[in-house]
Amino acid sequence: MLEHQSLDKQKLIALIDAALPQWQCGQCNTPGCLPYAEAIADGEAINLCIPGGKPMVKVLAELTHRPIEPVALGPFPLQSDGRPQAIRAVIRADECIGCTKCIDACPVDAIMGTGKMMHTILTDLCTGCELCIPPCPVDCIDIVTIEPLKAEFDAEYEVQRVNQFKQDQINLRQRFEAKHAREVAKQSIKLSASRFANEPSVIASVAASAPTPSVNIEKLSSASSLQLATLRSQIKKLEKQLSVMPNDAKKLADLEKLTAELAQLNSGDAL
Repeated sequence: MLEHQSLDKQKLIALIDAALPQWQCGQCNTPGCLPYAEAIADGEAINLCIPGGKPMVKVLAELTHRPIEPVALGPFPLQSDGRPQAIRAVIRADECIGCTKCIDACPVDAIMGTGKMMHTILTDLCTGCELCIPPCPVDCIDIVTIEPLKAEFDAEYEVQRVNQFKQDQINLRQRFEAKHAREVAKQSIKLSASRFANEPSVIASVAASAPTPSVNIEKLSSASSLQLATLRSQIKKLEKQLSVMPNDAKKLADLEKLTAELAQLNSGDAL
């Protein structure tokens, strides 16, 4: 009997996961779509999938045989079709320092770039989950709204939207799983390297030929560049705000302080 219940629960989890949008955005307070599906099977509310909106609540209510609940609201309003306003992330290229933190944060691999090189977001793949924004040290990522497929949300639009949603689900799941597989492989390589480095014979041979430690100039330079870029970004943001509110005393004081810090850092680099 218990085994039968367990099987039924696994089937329910699979059905719920298949219905969810596969953004892996965490807006439902779980780390992804599958964890949310598992939480729903354990009794969690069915109205927490913000990108799915009202249509998703209806689908989950049917799957779980529960009443329809009001959908949880995100930062952007629901449109007349019951779904939230579509959004995408955009990187301000001239301010990007190539730190790769946004690439690591994106769950569906929608950001291209490499260390110390400008990054770009693949708009067609971006879901607007906003997970790339918090780790950006220079605050150079903006969120923009996207126009709907059609101006009027009629029956034809709904068919287009459902078909697009299904295709997006497939693409996003594949990209998420591919990225996860790469991360697992990276961790495996790091673990193997760590074990190899901890072998006594290897440590002895390396220690015998180890050069005298020296200051890593490149690392110091990178840290300085990051600090400079962060200060410039903060100054630019304050200047924009002051163009609208020129008499804000606190912002004026903050701008003066940051400008002084930038000048001091620039003079230190010049020495």
